[in-house]
Amino acid sequence: METPNKPAPSADKRYVLLVQPDGSFLVLLCPAAGSMAAESIAQIESIVPSTVKRNISAISHTEIVGGQKKPVAVAGPDIFRAAGQAIPFLGLLVGMAYIGHTVRVFNGRTPPLASGCKDAEVLIVDSALEGELGEHWKTVASAAMRTANIYIHDRPTYKLRVVQQAGH
Repeated sequence: METPNKPAPSADKRYVLLVQPDGSFLVLLCPAAGSMAAESIAQIESIVPSTVKRNISAISHTEIVGGQKKPVAVAGPDIFRAAGQAIPFLGLLVGMAYIGHTVRVFNGRTPPLASGCKDAEVLIVDSALEGELGEHWKTVASAAMRTANIYIHDRPTYKLRVVQQAGH
């Protein structure tokens, strides 16, 4: 697997920010503006409309690149594919960033759960990690969030299940 050595993205590019277990950041760039299919955008808009920009946190596997040499790296095609294999709903997250939301992914431990959910208005949790978050994870996450809209992405069905909805 390649090690990304590209500079951080400029402010005008949209991206998903992935926090790896060692605390390094991996930037997953979105497709170019105007390149996503209208049907895909409509589907994403039905989940979190872009009329108001939201902070979205996601919990999933984030160990993509081991021994990254830079604290912030931009993912090349091989790393992006690896991220897609680790995070089954990466396409949804990229779509949310594409339409203007701020999206960050962490593993629920790095940073700690409350820090990773700070000021989020939407949280999407990978069903494969739900059992690792502890008994009171919903309470901890909700307390840190600006608006506690919490979903579980069910790996077997590839569907979002509402855990808690406080409004958008």
